[in-house]
Amino acid sequence: MDHGTRYLILGGGAVVSELHLPAFAGLGWMDRVRVVDPSPQAAELITRGYPQAEFVRADFRAAIAQAREDGFAAALVALPNALHEEAVDRALDSRLDVLCEKPLALTRQTCARLAAKASRLDRVLGVAMVRRFAPAVRAARQAIAAGWLGDVESVDSQWGGPFAWPAQSGAYFRAENGGVLANLGVHSLDMADFLFGPLEPVSYVDDWGGGAEANATYTLRIGSGAPVTIALSYTTELSNLVTIRGSRGELQFDHEATTARFRGLASGIDASITLSRPFEHGDWPPALPSWFFEQLSVFDRAIRLRGRPDATGDDAVRIASLIDWAYAHHRTPIAGPSAVRTNPELLSTGRIVVTGGTGFVGGHLIERLVADGHDDVILPVRSYRSGANAGRFRVEMVQADLLDRSRVHKALHGARYVFHLAYGRDGQDAGRVTVEGTKHVVDAAIAAGAEAVVVVSTTALFGDPGGEVDETAPYAPGTEYERLKAQAEQWTLGRASSSGRTRIAVVNAACVYGPHGRMFTELPARFLRGGTFCWIGDGRGLVNYVYVRNLVDALIRAAASCEAHGQRFIACDGTTTWRDFFTRLFGAAVDGLPSYTRAELDRLASARTPRLRDLGRAMVGSPEVWRVIGSNPQLSRIKSLARTALPALSSRVRTTRDASSIAAPNDGRPLPPVWLADLYGPATTRLASGKARRVLGWQSAVDLDAGMAQSREWLQQIGLLPDGSQP
Repeated sequence: MDHGTRYLILGGGAVVSELHLPAFAGLGWMDRVRVVDPSPQAAELITRGYPQAEFVRADFRAAIAQAREDGFAAALVALPNALHEEAVDRALDSRLDVLCEKPLALTRQTCARLAAKASRLDRVLGVAMVRRFAPAVRAARQAIAAGWLGDVESVDSQWGGPFAWPAQSGAYFRAENGGVLANLGVHSLDMADFLFGPLEPVSYVDDWGGGAEANATYTLRIGSGAPVTIALSYTTELSNLVTIRGSRGELQFDHEATTARFRGLASGIDASITLSRPFEHGDWPPALPSWFFEQLSVFDRAIRLRGRPDATGDDAVRIASLIDWAYAHHRTPIAGPSAVRTNPELLSTGRIVVTGGTGFVGGHLIERLVADGHDDVILPVRSYRSGANAGRFRVEMVQADLLDRSRVHKALHGARYVFHLAYGRDGQDAGRVTVEGTKHVVDAAIAAGAEAVVVVSTTALFGDPGGEVDETAPYAPGTEYERLKAQAEQWTLGRASSSGRTRIAVVNAACVYGPHGRMFTELPARFLRGGTFCWIGDGRGLVNYVYVRNLVDALIRAAASCEAHGQRFIACDGTTTWRDFFTRLFGAAVDGLPSYTRAELDRLASARTPRLRDLGRAMVGSPEVWRVIGSNPQLSRIKSLARTALPALSSRVRTTRDASSIAAPNDGRPLPPVWLADLYGPATTRLASGKARRVLGWQSAVDLDAGMAQSREWLQQIGLLPDGSQP
């Protein structure tokens, strides 16, 4: 049995269950650890995944006070960021050596105080800047030191994607813990500091709205003056590449890659570079779990020899200084603030509940409500994983499955206004969430004595009868989703006859576009970038569109209008062809696109013969596969092994996961997926919004040209605006 340093692990969240405990297990040190967390969810997850681990449900303060008496000499702090300072303080006072998850603290002043205290008490204080141990980063550092790049001219680091970390609480999206900069960004800043030395800040922009920013771009300079640009996102898939350009060549590596690629300008050399011995303390595979093996080994050695850990409190001070500077220069990007505030006093003061508030339209609705001064906004969420977009603002997220009637009633307690945007997206309960979830929300709003509840529906359930369609048109759902939405809408309008003082209205949204929009903004941009976009029937089909902020104004007006009770309203800015719509959005970038009919795409798809690499692509690119792997600590190595075995494929699939294509059977050129014909096909119906304009006083405050301009601004910010996209 190993009798080395005993570790008190403070916190039982995802970073512990997914990364730290596998490292302790892999090193054979599980008999050294005790995990402390008051959460029953953490207890269940860890005891199920690691039955050999000692787990104690307790507050970290009590555990620290007892640590020395119980034989512990070190603490691993893995609590929410806002608790790092107190936990490290108490651990140092208890004469424990400390390894703290990044960031050590959220301000330079606090980091400096903790570093000085550790030095005064002769305690080892390490910071878990684990990406320093990535083999690609170590290889790049040696190549730079050897002069392979010559003079460094620029550094570009992109890291981000839809937040998928298995968070057990909403701590990631609370203002006191910082946002994407304090979580992902601290690694990127430390990596640049590790490679080039101290950095000087130049400019910073994010989408902060008083909460925890989800997207950020930070520009800095290294000592030579070369620019460093760091782009971060919790909502949008970025390239996830670090590119270092110099006068003699270029280095590039993925954030989770095991190798770096070098391209020499004059030499013509194009090669992958690796280290013959990636890790000092073990012959582990060069994959993500091994970084944690090495980090623990380095820290453990520092404890035994009373030496220096890899990343110290002084390193944390430099990085915290950069974060301090950035947060002092919050500036919302152009596509951020809501442009539609025709009457901010439409809704009275009171609690507002928004289901589906973490989505595209919900995010814009929350932004508008906060901008209008509403400070009691509640978001029921099934999982905190989807909270990044909404967490930009000071709102309260509460866990509530819409199929759990009692939890829904609890979440809506005290609500004055309720906006119901949620629906079943996937899984075996998707249909029930759409229909039963709607019933639970409406009934809970009525039971809470809410003034108004607005249910958001879709114009797709009218089908495509041709000609002009208004709210008197019959339902003609063509898909299971549309059938379920029609069922939920019919029940809602029927419930209005017995809702008492609670007004009920339905808003049917046309095709919604704008910043953060997926189907009609981001998705076509990704297909264009991947060469897999096309016209369907020459783009002659009609699109009925509504800019997202115009839709939000319609929702608020429906909630405020006494005349809206028991009625439904079409929200549509206008109608044009798909060719005109996408030409306005992408300009010359859509010139020369091929055109197919649905039948032609069907024939091409059916002629394709699946191959082994197609199976690999499907496995690596499947969000469901990654979800299963990510939720099971015993499978945590599979993700790294897959990316190690198929690095190029994995990187390519992650970058274009939402724009997967079909390979043509003869020449291998990519073809658009068949279902593009369902999204952008030959429709002939024009929607009329006269009722919304007449009854609600609604108008399209943002016209098509202005909406497209703001959409392009956003696509530019996230690096998806195709070349040649001029209005």
